[in-house]
Amino acid sequence: TQSGDILSPERLYWEARAMEKLYKEKGYHEVRIDVKEEYLKDGMAMVIFKILEGARGFIKKVRFLGNHEVSEMDFLKVINLKPNEFQDMGSQSDLFDERTLKDDIEQIKNLYLNRGFLDVNVRASLDSCGVSQNESESGSQFNFSPKNKTKDLTVCYRIEEGQRYGVSRISVSGNSFFSESDILKELRNNSR
Repeated sequence: TQSGDILSPERLYWEARAMEKLYKEKGYHEVRIDVKEEYLKDGMAMVIFKILEGARGFIKKVRFLGNHEVSEMDFLKVINLKPNEFQDMGSQSDLFDERTLKDDIEQIKNLYLNRGFLDVNVRASLDSCGVSQNESESGSQFNFSPKNKTKDLTVCYRIEEGQRYGVSRISVSGNSFFSESDILKELRNNSR
């Protein structure tokens, strides 16, 4: 929206969401942008975007709860949001990003799926370092003073592994060129 454009509340709403997205990409995961219109004389209006940045979040700790079959080190190999001490050369920074968190959840799920845990469920929450255990477990929101422009975050992954599945039997049907035993032999040879 620019000066002289036709006023569209829907367009202003989506522009505010686009601004929030930009902030979130830079680590401001608590950002909130409200848009307000003040109507003036002569059919004109003033548009005000009120930006509440919140603090910039940096990953200081990663926790995994409920994992019994996959180690923390295996998780740290596949996720990107982690403290600097676990970062590889050339990898992403410890700056929080919502999209990366979603990707990390999928990476954890894939680890489990590849190990036969087809019912795995992974949820993630952000907690502030230094809060009591009860607050941390509830995933409650925190208020920060405007003076504090950065904050330490703990990403907490809650994992419900579910049952591990194995293959009990393989059958082949519809084959005419290769015999079932040849196909099964090939499967066994390629699975090693």
